[in-house]
Amino acid sequence: YKGELVMDGTPREVFSQVEQVRGYRLDVPPMTRLARLLKDQGVDIRQDILTAEEMLEEVKLHAHHA
Repeated sequence: YKGELVMDGTPREVFSQVEQVRGYRLDVPPMTRLARLLKDQGVDIRQDILTAEEMLEEVKLHAHHA
């Protein structure tokens, strides 16, 4: 914000904080957004997913436990 460092960490750590990132008028990767939407609907899913491949692995994991 205005040239200041407002968050620090790995991309996974930063982007998993969806609301805070959006508060700075930035967006998160699409799969991180999807994970957040699923979590909001009651799905027990990791919130640090960044890629489609990671989402696929997470979905497979949940399919085996269902």
